Amino acid sequence: ILNGSNQWEKLSEQEREQIRQTVWQKNVQELALLEETNKLGLTVTDEELINYLKDVNFQTSSQEVQFMLMVGAAFGGTPTIEGYQQFLKNYDKLVQQLAQSSPEMLELVQNAKRACAYVENKLKMSILQDKYMILMQGSFISNPIAAKALFNEAHTMYDVEIAAVAYDSISEEGLTVTDEEYKELYKK
Repeated sequence: ILNGSNQWEKLSEQEREQIRQTVWQKNVQELALLEETNKLGLTVTDEELINYLKDVNFQTSSQEVQFMLMVGAAFGGTPTIEGYQQFLKNYDKLVQQLAQSSPEMLELVQNAKRACAYVENKLKMSILQDKYMILMQGSFISNPIAAKALFNEAHTMYDVEIAAVAYDSISEEGLTVTDEEYKELYKK
């Protein structure tokens, strides 16, 4: 966004490098997330995004979401997802009208649409990351040995016979325990 603009030139080399590193790390994280979620078949639909935006509280939402809703207010009347959807629906017609009447306003509207597309993508990545994390938290990790032991525990049957005799019904006559037997039992 800043590249090629006056603002980019005003930054020190260290600040530019920090921005490059941040962007690089973000891209790597997104690519890794996309690779893993694609393997699992996880996606975020437009309907899920709309439902997310419908549930958002304007006052507590991020600045990006507030921006999208304000675009909706500017072109749809109210800062709601419905206003934003109205903006998207009428965007092509609006561009045609502004191309003839107001090139400055046209550029503003085009920039707003690009910014909204960026925020939509960012929100979809956030929702996708949440879905992935919920899936991972709900799963468990097992190695083959532990899995086999759990399987055997669940699927092995034992025949057991139990006999119960009241302790006080056993006569102590004829029972003798030597010191050596005590020592043997103690060692066990």
